Amino acid sequence: MHSLKSWLGNFRATVGDRPVMILANKSDLEKKYSFAELETFSASVGCEAVETSAKTGLNVENAFLRMGKKLVEGAK
Repeated sequence: MHSLKSWLGNFRATVGDRPVMILANKSDLEKKYSFAELETFSASVGCEAVETSAKTGLNVENAFLRMGKKLVEGAK
C-alpha cells in the first residue's frame, strides 16, 4: 500500500483536493490484503474504498454512481 500512498500524494499535489475512491478490483480472486486493511488505509488517507469485480460485476455500477455523486457534490 506504500505505492498507493505515494501515488495518491503525487495525484493530490498535481490536481489538488479532488474526490478519490480506491477500487479493490478482482474481489473474486485470492486477496493480497484484506478489505478491512484497505478500509483502514483508505480512511487514513481520506478516501473511500469499494470492493469490486469486473468479472462478476460486483459493485462496478455502484462505484461509478458513488464517484459521480462525489464529483457533482464537489462542483457545487
